[in-house]
Amino acid sequence: MQGKFLDENGQEFCNFIVPTECCPRIDLISKVVLTDVRIVNVITTTIVKAEKDSYVVEPLGFMHQNFGAVLYTPYSLETDLPPIVINTIETFEEKKFNQIIQQCTNIFEQYSTLPICVVIVVQQLDEKIIEQSSQHHDLPLLREITCAFWAKQCILMSSKDIKINKSEVRHHPLLDIIIAITSNEKVILCNDSL
Repeated sequence: MQGKFLDENGQEFCNFIVPTECCPRIDLISKVVLTDVRIVNVITTTIVKAEKDSYVVEPLGFMHQNFGAVLYTPYSLETDLPPIVINTIETFEEKKFNQIIQQCTNIFEQYSTLPICVVIVVQQLDEKIIEQSSQHHDLPLLREITCAFWAKQCILMSSKDIKINKSEVRHHPLLDIIIAITSNEKVILCNDSL
């Protein structure tokens, strides 16, 4: 990351601790973490290289409720930035994959733009899905799945991959967010290098 992440007072928020008092999984705490403005900024600047405060969190009334899902949409609808849907799920197998494809289709119908789909897998990633995925071109701690007709991009983040790649990847705030959601470890969102 080239820029510094600042709080609402313009101070660097190096003392921000991602809340992990509740068990991670598809619970309320994942949604609380993912709807925090600072977290939204880290995710959107990392994934789509958007400017800070370019996205807002939208309610998910029209989508499937069986996921810990959060939807980010561009603050200005007159931009080419895509919606970003983040699903936090326990295990990711083919049935859930089909539900996520349907969810992305619903988002496309509402916003007329293919979304970027992010799937955070807390426990297990199906072997078939692992075989279909490849390493993300910009962020080696992430996986990507081909998604020609239902999403602009589908990014996978799994607890297993994070544990394997944690020592190999230079510290990144996105890594702390994923760890906070997929484990009970206390994590600090930023450090001196931000």
